[in-house]
Amino acid sequence: MTGSVQVKNGKWYCILNMKDETGKRKLKWIGTGLPEKGNKKRAESILREKIAQYGTCGKITNYAEMPFAEYCDIWLNSKKKSLEITTYEGYAIRISHIKDFFTSRKITLSKVAPRDIKEFYDYLLCRGNKAKYRHSDGLSSRTIKEIALLLKAVLKEAALLGDIPCNPAENIPVPYKKRESAKAEVFLDAEDMKILLSEIQGHVLEEMIIVTLFYGLRRSEALGLRWSAVDFDRHEVQINHTVVKVKEKIAKDTTKTEASYRIYPLPDYIGSMLLEMRDRQKKNKLLFGNEYQDSDYIFTWQDGRPFSPDYVTKAFKKIVGRSEHLSSDLTFHDLRKSCVSMMVEEGYSIKEIQKWVGHADASTTMNIYAKVKESKKQDIGEKMSRKFSQAI
Repeated sequence: MTGSVQVKNGKWYCILNMKDETGKRKLKWIGTGLPEKGNKKRAESILREKIAQYGTCGKITNYAEMPFAEYCDIWLNSKKKSLEITTYEGYAIRISHIKDFFTSRKITLSKVAPRDIKEFYDYLLCRGNKAKYRHSDGLSSRTIKEIALLLKAVLKEAALLGDIPCNPAENIPVPYKKRESAKAEVFLDAEDMKILLSEIQGHVLEEMIIVTLFYGLRRSEALGLRWSAVDFDRHEVQINHTVVKVKEKIAKDTTKTEASYRIYPLPDYIGSMLLEMRDRQKKNKLLFGNEYQDSDYIFTWQDGRPFSPDYVTKAFKKIVGRSEHLSSDLTFHDLRKSCVSMMVEEGYSIKEIQKWVGHADASTTMNIYAKVKESKKQDIGEKMSRKFSQAI
């Protein structure tokens, strides 16, 4: 490949002699941003770099002048068959942020520059949150990092395929929000559990909340519990099916990780409760007749419809909001953490807790374990302080 430098409007430009996909010669102009006076050698140095970069492909592909937002769609569609539906939907949400920004700027794939990437990250940090109910105009550092990883993957593949000479996002750092004061972790202890059990009496989610807290289940695991996974004779229940949602509700005969598949004992307390539920479902099936939605799921409405993930989350927040004695920050997922918390109080080892709740990595268990211990240390400090103040 050859090229030359030329001045246009008082600035130096690199001109590359390239070919399109049909073999037809095409000139590509690349601005250096350098003023004409005294910068010819620097412009020639940039030209050599550009020739080296474009020399890997030696041509301009048809994709090069495509709007970058459109290119992102093509990339995403190419991954659809190889991704789980929930992963694909997560990618689609992140890609939408990229498309919104670059569509408004009308930038083609070949024109995406490092400065565009930086300005995109800054936009996400300050104004990227378009959620209807939001606490901040910007996205969280974690979300920005996830979007950035996807953006880099798109551009890396474009460079590998020869659609662009190099990945313009490769060396652009991802910004992080200034660290805010961390919220205190929310765990239920034995006293809190009594309050919660009182609050949920008679609620349609009562049994689901109890089972979730007892076993430390994820929401997807609790929703995915089926009667076929319960063996009343052997007093066992298997965690082998999940129900998740990103855009659509998806049922899968898989768990989050290999460690998530587990078999629990079925003590009399839980077993009796499930037997009562099963009898109730049989009566409801007769009552609703053809209108009954027959499924194998344990936690359902009276007409047999399984609970949706969104309903469980929102209904639980309403239950918590009604109580003066429960933290308003408590979420359904905190029931899983609370199971760990109560096992810590009972003196179980980290390994035992890890196996019970199905953590793939012991560090996840250790993280919660350490926070529970820290909260207990503060409680000890307050109690010791009262003892000393009373003794003086």
